[in-house]
Amino acid sequence: MKIVATFEGREVPYVTLTDFYVTFGSRSKFVKKIVESAVKRGLIKEYKRSRIRRDYFLTEKGEKLLNLVKEAYKLIYGREIELGESRRKVAVAEHSESLPDFLKGNPWLSVLAKRGRE
Repeated sequence: MKIVATFEGREVPYVTLTDFYVTFGSRSKFVKKIVESAVKRGLIKEYKRSRIRRDYFLTEKGEKLLNLVKEAYKLIYGREIELGESRRKVAVAEHSESLPDFLKGNPWLSVLAKRGRE
């Protein structure tokens, strides 16, 4: 699900820190370094909602870079880049082998695994 918000008079992809954690893993120091670096370079803009909550928006420069990365990926691999989805599917597939018999094939596991990410 993509969320779009209006920021500085234009529609931009809306990103929360949770999206970064889903994409890059839950190592908070690693994610913070990525976010700080992107903010310094003008790729994303930080919006402070409250003292502890912050949201992030791609700037025009960030959107251009993302589009260039997508184009390069398509030229190299011959297909569109799949952001985040392939990692989630691989993670579910890896863990399904180690599940007890009564949980294997349970359709609710995929529903519960998606919670908080969509």
